[in-house]
Amino acid sequence: MKIFVGSCIWREVAAEHHKALIPLLRQPGVQYGPQVGDALIERARGISATYFLRQTDADVHLSIDSDIVGFTVEDALKLCELAQVHDIIGGSYVCRSASRTFPASHYAANVRVEHAFDHTPIAVKWCATGFLAVHRRVFTRLAEGLRLLHPSQPWAFYNFYGPREYEDEDTGEPILLSEDYAFCQRAREAGFEVLFGDVARRE
Repeated sequence: MKIFVGSCIWREVAAEHHKALIPLLRQPGVQYGPQVGDALIERARGISATYFLRQTDADVHLSIDSDIVGFTVEDALKLCELAQVHDIIGGSYVCRSASRTFPASHYAANVRVEHAFDHTPIAVKWCATGFLAVHRRVFTRLAEGLRLLHPSQPWAFYNFYGPREYEDEDTGEPILLSEDYAFCQRAREAGFEVLFGDVARRE
């Protein structure tokens, strides 16, 4: 298995992130291609995924944002192994605000999750992309229905992550999907699984 680590970095990298990342980058078959300094996160993610698709032969694109800390080599590799089977699979982390410490991923309605570290996959509605493994076949399929933007530039990209309006089937309300949720929704509509891989059990 070949892995492309496509981190998106704005201005700085958390020290604990760097400490966790270095052992992963020393693993055989792991490439590192950070996108640095782009304030438009959906563009940065699109450039990273497009580079992975067009310029590498890696099997799995692994997003690990620069503020994600505490992951191990085993966590990252297991996530990538699961992506080879399950298309898209996210790891556990919470929203940034200390007052909103719920998972950044969005579970399906009426699903209860207890978090641990055994990577038992569970289907979710949308996964956050801060710690997310995506198999090549997902981007290959999605690219078939998208135009290559800025094709004359070295950073040409497919808009895999463009935010989009969406009518939520759970509430019936029109909502705006952020870049991570919009990507997952496009993938679901293309027939791919979106899973969360860091749970102990579910009810």
